Amino acid sequence: MRRWTHVAMICAMTLTGCDDYLFGELEDGPDDVPAQTGYAGVVEIAQSQCLGCHSAATMQGGLDLETDLHAATVGVTGQYILPIVLEGQPRESMLYMKITDSHPDNTGTDMPPGSGGISDAAADVVFDWILDGAPR
Repeated sequence: MRRWTHVAMICAMTLTGCDDYLFGELEDGPDDVPAQTGYAGVVEIAQSQCLGCHSAATMQGGLDLETDLHAATVGVTGQYILPIVLEGQPRESMLYMKITDSHPDNTGTDMPPGSGGISDAAADVVFDWILDGAPR
């Protein structure tokens, strides 16, 4: 019995040393910065951050960002009766509000869930794309 107590303590100490990784509190790093800007950068961000929940296969919230991100977001009213992407107005666009955890109350969670939003560098790419009129 005593051996199992020691094993449990060692496991707990090991996991404690990894808590920043386990709870998603890593600093922004080069992996968080899209290699591209504009629509291509937004697609890159969606592929790395969003398709786990919003792919053609999963479509959580009825949102498929994999098949045609532009058609699924630009000029589309989302499930909370707010525009997903309102061209030229990032702060009025649910996509930007969700990824920066600045969305209105009663409109779900931040995206990705529990993250507090994506990195500032990635959010800036989305902001600039929407501000530029969200061109394809």
